[in-house]
Amino acid sequence: MKQIDEGFVYLIDVYQDGTKSVPTIVFLKDIPDDYFPEVDSYFDFSLEKESDVAALSISRQCGVFEIHFTGADVKYGNMPFEQYAKCLQKVEELRQSFARSNIKKVTSSKAQKNEKEQLGLNTRFDYFYSLAGSVRVLLRPQNLQASFVSTSADDFAKELIRLFKAGYDIDELKKYAADYGNEALAKFNDLLELLKKSKVNIEVSWTNAKFKIHESKSVKEHDKQIIIDNLVRSIEKTEEFKYQGQFYSLNTRSGQFSFETNDKPALAIRGKFDDAIKDRVHSLSFEQLYEIIIERKIKLGLVNQNRSSDTIIDIKKV
Repeated sequence: MKQIDEGFVYLIDVYQDGTKSVPTIVFLKDIPDDYFPEVDSYFDFSLEKESDVAALSISRQCGVFEIHFTGADVKYGNMPFEQYAKCLQKVEELRQSFARSNIKKVTSSKAQKNEKEQLGLNTRFDYFYSLAGSVRVLLRPQNLQASFVSTSADDFAKELIRLFKAGYDIDELKKYAADYGNEALAKFNDLLELLKKSKVNIEVSWTNAKFKIHESKSVKEHDKQIIIDNLVRSIEKTEEFKYQGQFYSLNTRSGQFSFETNDKPALAIRGKFDDAIKDRVHSLSFEQLYEIIIERKIKLGLVNQNRSSDTIIDIKKV
Protein backbone atom coordinates (compact mmCIF):
# COMPACT_ATOMS: atom_id res chain seq x y z
CA MET A 1 0.00 0.00 0.00
CA LYS A 2 2.81 2.40 0.84
CA GLN A 3 4.13 2.09 -2.72
CA ILE A 4 0.92 3.31 -4.41
CA ASP A 5 1.82 5.96 -7.00
CA GLU A 6 -1.29 8.09 -6.45
CA GLY A 7 -0.37 8.65 -2.81
CA PHE A 8 -3.85 8.01 -1.42
CA VAL A 9 -6.26 5.15 -0.60
CA TYR A 10 -9.97 4.75 -0.02
CA LEU A 11 -10.91 4.08 3.60
CA ILE A 12 -14.07 2.17 4.59
CA ASP A 13 -14.93 1.19 8.15
CA VAL A 14 -16.63 -2.22 8.43
CA TYR A 15 -18.53 -2.39 11.70
CA GLN A 16 -19.23 -5.44 13.85
CA ASP A 17 -22.73 -5.93 12.39
CA GLY A 18 -21.34 -5.97 8.83
CA THR A 19 -22.47 -2.47 7.83
CA LYS A 20 -19.96 -0.11 6.20
CA SER A 21 -19.16 3.58 6.40
CA VAL A 22 -19.16 5.92 3.42
CA PRO A 23 -15.81 5.61 1.55
CA THR A 24 -13.38 8.47 2.17
CA ILE A 25 -10.06 9.40 0.56
CA VAL A 26 -7.06 9.32 2.90
CA PHE A 27 -3.52 10.35 1.91
CA LEU A 28 -0.84 7.80 2.73
CA LYS A 29 1.27 10.36 4.59
CA ASP A 30 -1.62 10.95 7.01
CA ILE A 31 -2.11 7.27 7.94
CA PRO A 32 -0.37 6.09 11.15
CA ASP A 33 1.87 3.04 10.69
CA ASP A 34 -0.21 0.89 13.02
CA TYR A 35 -3.22 1.30 10.67
CA PHE A 36 -1.50 -0.72 7.95
CA PRO A 37 -2.15 -4.49 7.92
CA GLU A 38 0.44 -6.91 9.17
CA VAL A 39 2.16 -9.28 6.78
CA ASP A 40 -0.12 -12.24 5.84
CA SER A 41 -3.21 -10.63 7.40
CA TYR A 42 -6.55 -11.11 5.66
CA PHE A 43 -10.01 -9.62 5.93
CA ASP A 44 -12.85 -11.90 7.07
CA PHE A 45 -15.68 -11.66 4.55
CA SER A 46 -18.09 -13.93 6.48
CA LEU A 47 -20.16 -11.01 7.74
CA GLU A 48 -20.32 -9.48 4.29
CA LYS A 49 -22.34 -12.40 2.96
CA GLU A 50 -25.19 -11.79 5.39
CA SER A 51 -24.97 -8.01 5.11
CA ASP A 52 -25.27 -8.19 1.29
CA VAL A 53 -28.47 -10.23 1.52
CA ALA A 54 -29.80 -8.02 4.33
CA ALA A 55 -29.15 -4.93 2.20
CA LEU A 56 -31.11 -6.47 -0.68
CA SER A 57 -33.90 -7.42 1.71
CA ILE A 58 -34.15 -3.83 2.89
CA SER A 59 -33.95 -2.31 -0.59
CA ARG A 60 -36.58 -4.70 -2.00
CA GLN A 61 -38.73 -4.49 1.16
CA CYS A 62 -39.18 -8.27 1.31
CA GLY A 63 -37.71 -11.43 2.74
CA VAL A 64 -34.99 -13.12 0.71
CA PHE A 65 -34.55 -16.88 0.32
CA GLU A 66 -31.00 -17.89 -0.58
CA ILE A 67 -29.77 -21.17 -2.07
CA HIS A 68 -26.00 -21.50 -1.79
CA PHE A 69 -24.24 -24.33 -3.65
CA THR A 70 -20.67 -25.41 -2.94
CA GLY A 71 -18.67 -28.51 -3.81
CA ALA A 72 -15.82 -30.03 -5.78
CA ASP A 73 -16.97 -28.69 -9.17
CA VAL A 74 -18.41 -25.43 -7.84
CA LYS A 75 -16.00 -22.55 -8.21
CA TYR A 76 -16.34 -18.85 -7.39
CA GLY A 77 -19.57 -17.93 -9.21
CA ASN A 78 -19.23 -20.91 -11.55
CA MET A 79 -20.91 -24.34 -11.70
CA PRO A 80 -21.57 -26.90 -14.47
CA PHE A 81 -24.97 -25.89 -15.84
CA GLU A 82 -26.35 -29.45 -16.03
CA GLN A 83 -25.45 -29.96 -12.38
CA TYR A 84 -26.87 -26.57 -11.43
CA ALA A 85 -30.16 -27.15 -13.26
CA LYS A 86 -30.74 -30.59 -11.72
CA CYS A 87 -29.97 -29.44 -8.17
CA LEU A 88 -32.11 -26.33 -8.48
CA GLN A 89 -35.00 -28.38 -9.89
CA LYS A 90 -34.90 -30.74 -6.88
CA VAL A 91 -35.00 -27.74 -4.54
CA GLU A 92 -38.04 -26.42 -6.41
CA GLU A 93 -39.76 -29.83 -6.22
CA LEU A 94 -39.20 -29.79 -2.46
CA ARG A 95 -40.60 -26.26 -2.22
CA GLN A 96 -43.69 -27.20 -4.24
CA SER A 97 -44.32 -30.29 -2.16
CA PHE A 98 -43.95 -28.50 1.14
CA ALA A 99 -46.05 -25.55 -0.08
CA ARG A 100 -48.98 -27.90 -0.71
CA SER A 101 -48.65 -29.46 2.74
CA ASN A 102 -48.16 -26.08 4.40
CA ILE A 103 -51.17 -24.45 2.76
CA LYS A 104 -53.34 -27.45 3.63
CA LYS A 105 -52.25 -27.26 7.27
CA VAL A 106 -52.60 -23.49 7.61
CA THR A 107 -55.90 -23.04 5.82
CA SER A 108 -59.24 -24.70 6.33
CA SER A 109 -62.22 -25.20 4.05
CA LYS A 110 -63.73 -22.08 5.64
CA ALA A 111 -60.77 -19.88 4.75
CA GLN A 112 -61.56 -16.96 2.48
CA LYS A 113 -60.47 -17.23 -1.16
CA ASN A 114 -58.24 -14.15 -0.90
CA GLU A 115 -56.51 -15.61 2.18
CA LYS A 116 -55.58 -18.74 0.24
CA GLU A 117 -54.40 -16.63 -2.69
CA GLN A 118 -52.14 -14.56 -0.43
CA LEU A 119 -50.76 -17.71 1.18
CA GLY A 120 -50.08 -19.12 -2.28
CA LEU A 121 -48.12 -15.99 -3.23
CA ASN A 122 -46.18 -16.17 0.04
CA THR A 123 -45.08 -19.74 -0.65
CA ARG A 124 -44.02 -19.24 -4.28
CA PHE A 125 -40.71 -17.62 -5.18
CA ASP A 126 -39.39 -15.49 -8.04
CA TYR A 127 -35.71 -15.46 -8.95
CA PHE A 128 -34.34 -11.92 -8.74
CA TYR A 129 -30.58 -11.91 -8.05
CA SER A 130 -27.38 -13.94 -8.01
CA LEU A 131 -24.26 -13.41 -5.93
CA ALA A 132 -20.78 -14.81 -6.34
CA GLY A 133 -19.10 -16.80 -3.59
CA SER A 134 -19.48 -20.30 -5.03
CA VAL A 135 -23.01 -20.13 -6.52
CA ARG A 136 -25.64 -18.14 -4.63
CA VAL A 137 -29.20 -17.77 -5.93
CA LEU A 138 -31.58 -15.27 -4.33
CA LEU A 139 -35.36 -15.68 -4.46
CA ARG A 140 -38.20 -13.54 -3.14
CA PRO A 141 -41.88 -14.30 -2.48
CA GLN A 142 -44.29 -13.44 -5.28
CA ASN A 143 -46.37 -11.52 -2.75
CA LEU A 144 -44.79 -8.05 -2.64
CA GLN A 145 -47.43 -6.29 -0.56
CA ALA A 146 -45.91 -4.18 2.23
CA SER A 147 -46.59 -5.39 5.77
CA PHE A 148 -45.93 -3.97 9.21
CA VAL A 149 -45.67 -7.43 10.76
CA SER A 150 -43.98 -10.66 9.70
CA THR A 151 -46.14 -12.66 7.31
CA SER A 152 -46.82 -16.24 6.31
CA ALA A 153 -43.86 -15.88 3.90
CA ASP A 154 -41.59 -15.74 6.95
CA ASP A 155 -43.38 -18.67 8.58
CA PHE A 156 -43.22 -20.74 5.40
CA ALA A 157 -39.50 -20.15 4.85
CA LYS A 158 -38.65 -20.89 8.49
CA GLU A 159 -40.64 -24.14 8.41
CA LEU A 160 -38.98 -25.17 5.15
CA ILE A 161 -35.55 -24.59 6.69
CA ARG A 162 -36.76 -26.46 9.77
CA LEU A 163 -36.82 -29.60 7.60
CA PHE A 164 -33.11 -29.19 6.84
CA LYS A 165 -32.41 -28.78 10.56
CA ALA A 166 -34.62 -31.75 11.51
CA GLY A 167 -32.62 -34.08 9.27
CA TYR A 168 -30.08 -34.69 12.03
CA ASP A 169 -32.68 -35.97 14.53
CA ILE A 170 -35.08 -38.87 13.86
CA ASP A 171 -37.58 -37.66 16.47
CA GLU A 172 -37.65 -34.20 14.88
CA LEU A 173 -38.27 -35.76 11.47
CA LYS A 174 -41.16 -37.75 12.89
CA LYS A 175 -42.64 -34.55 14.32
CA TYR A 176 -42.24 -32.89 10.95
CA ALA A 177 -43.98 -35.80 9.21
CA ALA A 178 -46.78 -35.61 11.79
CA ASP A 179 -47.22 -31.90 11.01
CA TYR A 180 -46.99 -32.02 7.23
CA GLY A 181 -47.04 -35.64 6.05
CA ASN A 182 -44.35 -37.67 4.30
CA GLU A 183 -44.37 -36.04 0.85
CA ALA A 184 -41.93 -33.24 1.70
CA LEU A 185 -39.62 -35.73 3.42
CA ALA A 186 -39.64 -37.85 0.26
CA LYS A 187 -38.67 -34.83 -1.86
CA PHE A 188 -35.98 -33.91 0.67
CA ASN A 189 -34.62 -37.44 0.30
CA ASP A 190 -34.57 -37.05 -3.51
CA LEU A 191 -32.64 -33.78 -3.19
CA LEU A 192 -30.08 -35.30 -0.86
CA GLU A 193 -29.57 -38.34 -3.08
CA LEU A 194 -28.82 -36.02 -6.02
CA LEU A 195 -26.51 -33.80 -3.95
CA LYS A 196 -24.64 -36.88 -2.76
CA LYS A 197 -24.28 -38.23 -6.31
CA SER A 198 -23.23 -34.82 -7.68
CA LYS A 199 -20.89 -34.05 -4.75
CA VAL A 200 -22.65 -30.73 -4.20
CA ASN A 201 -23.27 -29.16 -0.79
CA ILE A 202 -26.12 -26.80 -0.04
CA GLU A 203 -27.02 -24.04 2.39
CA VAL A 204 -30.49 -22.52 2.54
CA SER A 205 -31.33 -19.32 4.38
CA TRP A 206 -34.11 -16.78 4.83
CA THR A 207 -33.39 -13.16 5.64
CA ASN A 208 -36.01 -10.52 6.37
CA ALA A 209 -33.97 -7.56 7.57
CA LYS A 210 -37.04 -5.43 8.29
CA PHE A 211 -38.08 -7.78 11.10
CA LYS A 212 -34.54 -8.97 11.95
CA ILE A 213 -35.30 -12.55 10.91
CA HIS A 214 -32.46 -14.79 9.77
CA GLU A 215 -32.69 -18.58 9.56
CA SER A 216 -30.16 -20.80 7.83
CA LYS A 217 -28.93 -24.37 7.61
CA SER A 218 -26.15 -25.96 5.61
CA VAL A 219 -25.75 -29.60 4.57
CA LYS A 220 -22.10 -30.57 4.13
CA GLU A 221 -20.63 -33.58 2.35
CA HIS A 222 -20.50 -35.84 5.43
CA ASP A 223 -24.05 -34.86 6.50
CA LYS A 224 -25.93 -36.20 3.48
CA GLN A 225 -25.85 -39.95 4.23
CA ILE A 226 -26.62 -39.29 7.91
CA ILE A 227 -29.78 -37.38 6.98
CA ILE A 228 -30.78 -39.94 4.32
CA ASP A 229 -30.51 -42.74 6.89
CA ASN A 230 -32.53 -40.71 9.40
CA LEU A 231 -35.24 -40.05 6.80
CA VAL A 232 -35.61 -43.76 6.11
CA ARG A 233 -35.82 -44.61 9.81
CA SER A 234 -38.24 -41.80 10.59
CA ILE A 235 -40.90 -42.96 8.13
CA GLU A 236 -40.33 -46.70 8.32
CA LYS A 237 -43.13 -48.89 9.64
CA THR A 238 -42.42 -52.45 10.89
CA GLU A 239 -45.05 -55.20 10.98
CA GLU A 240 -44.95 -58.98 11.53
CA PHE A 241 -46.79 -61.59 9.46
CA LYS A 242 -47.10 -65.40 9.71
CA TYR A 243 -47.36 -67.59 6.61
CA GLN A 244 -47.37 -71.30 5.73
CA GLY A 245 -46.00 -72.63 2.47
CA GLN A 246 -42.88 -73.83 0.66
CA PHE A 247 -39.59 -72.39 -0.51
CA TYR A 248 -38.91 -72.46 -4.25
CA SER A 249 -35.62 -70.52 -4.25
CA LEU A 250 -32.79 -70.34 -1.70
CA ASN A 251 -29.38 -68.65 -1.86
CA THR A 252 -27.18 -70.11 0.85
CA ARG A 253 -24.46 -67.50 0.33
CA SER A 254 -26.56 -64.31 0.51
CA GLY A 255 -29.43 -65.65 2.61
CA GLN A 256 -32.01 -64.58 0.00
CA PHE A 257 -35.21 -66.62 -0.42
CA SER A 258 -38.40 -66.97 -2.45
CA PHE A 259 -41.44 -68.48 -0.70
CA GLU A 260 -44.93 -69.37 -1.90
CA THR A 261 -47.82 -69.59 0.58
CA ASN A 262 -50.43 -72.34 0.47
CA ASP A 263 -53.22 -69.74 0.41
CA LYS A 264 -55.67 -69.50 -2.49
CA PRO A 265 -54.58 -67.59 -4.42
CA ALA A 266 -50.96 -68.26 -3.45
CA LEU A 267 -48.82 -65.34 -2.32
CA ALA A 268 -45.19 -65.05 -3.44
CA ILE A 269 -42.80 -63.59 -0.86
CA ARG A 270 -39.16 -62.65 -1.45
CA GLY A 271 -36.59 -61.37 0.98
CA LYS A 272 -33.76 -62.48 3.21
CA PHE A 273 -33.13 -64.43 6.41
CA ASP A 274 -32.33 -62.56 9.61
CA ASP A 275 -28.65 -62.90 10.51
CA ALA A 276 -29.59 -64.76 13.70
CA ILE A 277 -31.08 -67.70 11.73
CA LYS A 278 -29.13 -67.39 8.46
CA ASP A 279 -27.14 -70.57 9.24
CA ARG A 280 -30.38 -72.63 9.02
CA VAL A 281 -30.71 -72.04 5.26
CA HIS A 282 -28.54 -75.12 4.51
CA SER A 283 -31.00 -77.47 6.24
CA LEU A 284 -34.13 -76.35 4.37
CA SER A 285 -35.92 -78.47 1.76
CA PHE A 286 -38.10 -77.45 -1.17
CA GLU A 287 -40.50 -80.37 -0.49
CA GLN A 288 -41.09 -79.51 3.19
CA LEU A 289 -43.98 -77.32 4.36
CA TYR A 290 -42.85 -74.50 6.70
CA GLU A 291 -44.37 -71.82 8.86
CA ILE A 292 -42.41 -68.58 8.69
CA ILE A 293 -42.67 -65.31 10.58
CA ILE A 294 -41.86 -62.29 8.43
CA GLU A 295 -40.75 -58.89 9.70
CA ARG A 296 -41.88 -56.44 7.03
CA LYS A 297 -40.36 -52.96 6.97
CA ILE A 298 -42.33 -50.48 4.91
CA LYS A 299 -40.56 -47.28 3.90
CA LEU A 300 -43.44 -44.88 3.58
CA GLY A 301 -43.46 -42.09 1.05
CA LEU A 302 -39.85 -42.17 -0.20
CA VAL A 303 -41.02 -43.28 -3.65
CA ASN A 304 -44.31 -43.07 -5.54
CA GLN A 305 -45.27 -46.49 -4.21
CA ASN A 306 -44.35 -47.69 -0.75
CA ARG A 307 -41.27 -49.92 -0.70
CA SER A 308 -41.15 -52.90 1.63
CA SER A 309 -38.50 -55.40 2.64
CA ASP A 310 -39.23 -58.83 4.15
CA THR A 311 -36.97 -60.63 6.62
CA ILE A 312 -37.64 -64.10 8.05
CA ILE A 313 -37.09 -63.88 11.80
CA ASP A 314 -38.40 -67.34 12.71
CA ILE A 315 -39.10 -70.60 10.89
CA LYS A 316 -40.41 -74.08 11.79
CA LYS A 317 -41.59 -77.23 10.04
CA VAL A 318 -45.32 -77.90 9.75
